[in-house]
Amino acid sequence: MSEISRKPKLPSPTPVDREVKLHEDTILISITDKKGVIEYCNEDFVTSSGYEEFELVGAGHNIIRHPDMPRIIFKMMWERLQEGKNMIAVVKNMAKSGKYYWVVTDFTVKKDAKDEVLSYKGIRRLAPKKAVEEVIPLYKKLKDIEDVKGMEASLKFLNG
Repeated sequence: MSEISRKPKLPSPTPVDREVKLHEDTILISITDKKGVIEYCNEDFVTSSGYEEFELVGAGHNIIRHPDMPRIIFKMMWERLQEGKNMIAVVKNMAKSGKYYWVVTDFTVKKDAKDEVLSYKGIRRLAPKKAVEEVIPLYKKLKDIEDVKGMEASLKFLNG
């Protein structure tokens, strides 16, 4: 796939404390270029996010980033992906409506014959309730640390 130029950023919605209800069989798929620009997203991804497909394709994947998510999680994820390593994470995303949804995201890396990274594919499923309950307090601590001391302090806490 060729690189798609990034669209101007859409205004971020205001978060609301209401959940987008995902079904257990829902599979959200997206493919981004090396810079995180969405090149493809399936129907479940479009429906869950509340955006139109034309709004998503060409946009940065952070269009669905929920402000409750600690930035360090995404920093670590992108570092792993850029190293060509897969990553699995529990993530709180935000729909265009401001509602949230929790998913387990499994990222894989597509490489060319020279072992150069071409793109990233994210496959997401509804996060198990127990996993969400486990990560909420951790993510809140990481976010609080980031807000006061920055991302490096958050990383130190996470590694500690």
